[in-house]
Amino acid sequence: QELSSAVQGAVLIATAEVLAEALLMASSWFPWRSEEGPETPHFLWLCYPSDDATGGGDALDSRIAALETSQRRLCSSLREVEGRLESRIGEATELLRVVAQAVAKDART
Repeated sequence: QELSSAVQGAVLIATAEVLAEALLMASSWFPWRSEEGPETPHFLWLCYPSDDATGGGDALDSRIAALETSQRRLCSSLREVEGRLESRIGEATELLRVVAQAVAKDART
């Protein structure tokens, strides 16, 4: 008797939790439908006026040009860093080769 009432209580609480979560997830993007037929598609339009605070197309063009210049400068810097890194890797590889040869020579003697 006690076990069945505990199970009934657990089922009741679980059902209430599932229903509460379902109600919290309700959204106007997914409306309740009461009629038959195809559903009207929902769209979210994001736009801005051409005369916004950025100054329109001219300001946008200058920002794009500035970004392209910055990108070229960063690429050049990265190539320099890559060259220095490759040089140091070469030096470290040569040093390891010399050390390995010395260790091999000491192991033979």
